[in-house]
Amino acid sequence: MHLSLFCLCALICAAATPAAAAPAPPPDIRPGAVLVRLRPGASAAGVARLLPPDAALDAALAQDMLSVQVPVGGERAYAARMAALPGVAVAQPDHRLAAQALPDDPLLASQWAIGQIHAAEAWDVVTSTLDVPIAVLDTGAQLDHPDLAGQLWQNPGEAAGNGLDDDGNGLIDDTSGWHFYHVVSNFQSYARDDADLADPDGHGTHVAGIIAARGDNGQGTSGLAWRARLMVLRVLDADRSGWESDVIRGLGYAVEHGARVVNMSLGFDAPSPLLADAVAQAEARGVVVVAAAGNSGAVLYPAAYPSVLSVGASDAAGLRASFSASGPRLDLLAPGQGILSTWRDGGFYAMSGTSMAAPHVAGVAALVLERYPQTTPAQLRGCLLRSAQGVGAAGRDDDTGWGIVDAGAALRTCGGQVFLPLLGR
Repeated sequence: MHLSLFCLCALICAAATPAAAAPAPPPDIRPGAVLVRLRPGASAAGVARLLPPDAALDAALAQDMLSVQVPVGGERAYAARMAALPGVAVAQPDHRLAAQALPDDPLLASQWAIGQIHAAEAWDVVTSTLDVPIAVLDTGAQLDHPDLAGQLWQNPGEAAGNGLDDDGNGLIDDTSGWHFYHVVSNFQSYARDDADLADPDGHGTHVAGIIAARGDNGQGTSGLAWRARLMVLRVLDADRSGWESDVIRGLGYAVEHGARVVNMSLGFDAPSPLLADAVAQAEARGVVVVAAAGNSGAVLYPAAYPSVLSVGASDAAGLRASFSASGPRLDLLAPGQGILSTWRDGGFYAMSGTSMAAPHVAGVAALVLERYPQTTPAQLRGCLLRSAQGVGAAGRDDDTGWGIVDAGAALRTCGGQVFLPLLGR
């Protein structure tokens, strides 16, 4: 599936005329690709022997997930055929996702969000998250931004710039993350993975700054974590969109390399068994996954999955922003309108969207884990929901979830208590 960032933006796919020999796939499906999850005990080699003659294994996405190359235009039909093969649990197209943020008015004079979520009260307890690596799956980041430099995770097994795969993971110079991406041209897709984490858009830099713009350094803005280790996983490109398979691989990288919190300010409107499995596996490995709810209608995926903290946007008045998604899958609100943060030109910019709301929750989650490192993802979700500031009537509702995330209350109440997962999602 192709993911999009949760800024108030629409993913517009340009129409093109396909060759007569092959019908064009829908614009939200990667041409010539089917994603497969294996049944327990099945092997890739065994499934490969059963594939139709015009299909072939393309790449491994995770231990039990594969990408299969099929004729362009036949993605849905081939997925249906492969789903019936022995050893295959799920087969589906590779969907497109998109970001969820939108440029707003000129720069704000202050970060109103800090007061709304009571960040200063949390900072009385903890200000840094150096023991809690935070992965940002987005458009990359400006690594040399004055307020982000020094805030990056460093792969301990990789030497920078030597052109070698020092840690043997198949990726050369993945010192602070990796760029997972497929390029589509003339209805063919090509893997274009590399170590280029530079942000061609600005969205990822903005999200990263909300979480971890360096605090107390006499310049710019302050993120929720004054000192942090950000793992930059570029899964979206200049058009703020990317493919589900790349997000799955990016999430797998984050888990394997020790991230404790993952932020995904992106999404799409169709449920995906493979992406659902990927986020469930991340939770099982102790990783807290936070995602933007979307900027209209119902909550998008992956935010709608039960193991993901789904975050809508609040405005400066403490209400749900007019554009924010709502519904039974909404967990929390966080500031998402006119949010000032780092920008790709080395400066600062204000944006709106649930893309901006999710990193506030990711930052709070990291502060809690830094203070209480034994907290499980399920316990942390329960704590953040129970400690949220109610909006309107007490309890949960479909418009505002459990309310606005409260960093101060979370740091006061999460330690030493067991918060069971909440029912009703």
